[in-house]
Amino acid sequence: MLLRLDVKNFAVIESINCEFSKGLSTFTGETGAGKSLLLDALSQVIGNRAEPGLIRKGHDHAEITAEFLITDHPTIITWLDENGFNDNEPNLLTIKKIIYDSKPSKSSVNGHACSLSELKRFGRELLNIHGQGSNEKLRDLDFQHDLYDVCINAQQHLASTESCFVTMNKIKDQINQIVKLKGFDEKERDFLRFQLDEMRHLNLTHEYIEALQVQHKSLHHFDSIQKSLGNALELLEGSEINALDLINKSLSELQHVEGIDIFYKEQGSRLESLSLELEDISSVLRHHIDKLDLSPEKLGQVENEIQTLHNIARKHHTDINGLDKIYCELNDQLKLIEAADDDLEVLQKEFTDAEKKYMDQAKKLSSYRKKNTAQFEDTIKRQLKSLGFKFIEFKVIIEDLEPSNFNQRGIEGVRFYISANPGMSLGPLEEIASGGEMSRICLALEMMELDSSASGTVIFDEVDTGVGGAVAETIGKLLRRLSKTHQVFCITHLPQVASQAHHHFQIEKNQTSKTTKTQLKLLTDSERIDEIARMLGGAKITEAMKKNASEMLTG
Repeated sequence: MLLRLDVKNFAVIESINCEFSKGLSTFTGETGAGKSLLLDALSQVIGNRAEPGLIRKGHDHAEITAEFLITDHPTIITWLDENGFNDNEPNLLTIKKIIYDSKPSKSSVNGHACSLSELKRFGRELLNIHGQGSNEKLRDLDFQHDLYDVCINAQQHLASTESCFVTMNKIKDQINQIVKLKGFDEKERDFLRFQLDEMRHLNLTHEYIEALQVQHKSLHHFDSIQKSLGNALELLEGSEINALDLINKSLSELQHVEGIDIFYKEQGSRLESLSLELEDISSVLRHHIDKLDLSPEKLGQVENEIQTLHNIARKHHTDINGLDKIYCELNDQLKLIEAADDDLEVLQKEFTDAEKKYMDQAKKLSSYRKKNTAQFEDTIKRQLKSLGFKFIEFKVIIEDLEPSNFNQRGIEGVRFYISANPGMSLGPLEEIASGGEMSRICLALEMMELDSSASGTVIFDEVDTGVGGAVAETIGKLLRRLSKTHQVFCITHLPQVASQAHHHFQIEKNQTSKTTKTQLKLLTDSERIDEIARMLGGAKITEAMKKNASEMLTG
């Protein structure tokens, strides 16, 4: 349940701070007052992406904060606990979104940063929005199918069918891959073996190739290396005046006076360490020179090996560092081909078992759907008659699909057929329903869907468009009945609907020559009479209109 909504600098809203309660809340106001902005603001806190132009002119950001009571939403509470979003109030959820003019928006849940995708995970459960776009969705056959399954509580059967379908398709993909591999003729297999043999005698590891390239560089500069190493050794130990002799002489001089002051002994120790280090360096360099093969023959051998690697790499459209990966892929491919017969036999058995499980589940789902059609049709027809259809026929047609079209929903399609006039044959809902008829049919179906769903906040955005009189009064009563199990918000222009509310909010736009502000106000009983009288029509509110409004509220 939505407890509180705070909106700041959002479109023409400067600041709105509003608390909400259980029951039916209606939102009314003059055309253009900004009634839809409430819906836009709430859409932001459940994961909708911010569009340009939502920030009030003269400001660099907008803020929307919504607080929900989530006692009846155990899945959300669990998700918050598991992801570290819960705070000291485990039954409260606070979502805040800041929309910036020149940088990405920021969202938080209970004070912790949260992504849009994370908000969307539970947004639908918190807020169920039914806008004017729902009418168009009803023209989509998949939407009709999904709506029917929700209304008859088929989710458990549907989940089992979908799981079996996913498993079956995974196995089918594996079979297709193996069949493709088995399609390799013997020449193609021989070519695979040739490619592997061409690389098998080569060392293709990154470490070896890197060492080979270093060796090639050394061989290419062997004159410089040989000269520099010889000179270094000569200066260290070979010449008449060399580094080791000089250091050892300095050490000897310090040893003569080390008994006088500890300082001389310490510096002598440092020279002794340096002498040992230089001796070690000399030894390492001599050893390196002795084992270094800097002959022109060795250079040719290394260059030939590198050229061979480059030639093979070009054949496989890679560089020499990618050959190791290519070799592994080709080797795996050959193993798959050679093992294909055995693997295919195992997978075909697994597919047969998976297909049988899918068909068993799909048939159970089909049986459940067909068993519930009559009750569903009767409920919808009663609802539609209360919404002003004097004559209405409504049928759920369940049509078998071709095996190639079986899917996660099962082995059949669901389609709604109607006839709204005597003597008129049944036809597909999406083809023959007018705009006004579609609006009322959509409302009837949505009410049935909500009767089947868990509690939460439901928002209706002018679903009463195109109706009036007794039908409008019926819509109001339906929404009030729904508010026994759900918190219901309805943006409306009909006094018959507004009069059924437990809480009546007025959205008002105040304009000056320089600014426009939209404000939200909870009406008192007397203010409510005035607002409903205004909605009844007329440029001037009369006592008769007020009396009529008062009767609507008390009736």
